[in-house]
Amino acid sequence: AFDMTIGKAAEWGDAMGDLSQLTGTSVRETSELAATLELLGIKQDGLNKIVKAFTAQGLQPTMTNIRALAAEYQAIQDPIEKNEFLFKRFGRQAADVAEILGKSTEELDSFTEAARQSGKVIDEETAAAAERLGVEMEKLRQRADGVAISLGNALIPILNRYFEVTEKTTEALKRENAVGLE
Repeated sequence: AFDMTIGKAAEWGDAMGDLSQLTGTSVRETSELAATLELLGIKQDGLNKIVKAFTAQGLQPTMTNIRALAAEYQAIQDPIEKNEFLFKRFGRQAADVAEILGKSTEELDSFTEAARQSGKVIDEETAAAAERLGVEMEKLRQRADGVAISLGNALIPILNRYFEVTEKTTEALKRENAVGLE
């Protein structure tokens, strides 16, 4: 239950906080972008490529900029010019961006509204709280690992001694049985 609720919220919030540092936009804008593109089938790896493509063009990856580019792309009638537009602006990431820019601004608005309604659009405070929880959970994991290691270190000599005694006892019993068989 933890992983499906608090864990999922903490993971999303932490990821959006980190991603907003890369995009140079607010956590709200970043999470809106991520949630909207997720609805379009673009997951984290694809999102990173799109962020990289936009940044390389000197554009902040926001839904506002995507809508503007989509309108510009949609206005081009010639398919060859459309491809030129994509490859000139986005190079190797053209294919990743094409699917998004192929949507009308109305479709993009609809996806963005659905993203807002999903609960995945968050603010800076939520992302910061998620990051703090992640750090505290990692500290707890490290403390649990430390207890396990300390306990293991205390038990290792005892187990080694047990195996030594067991081996010596087994050898002694073998010798006694061998003498009695003669």
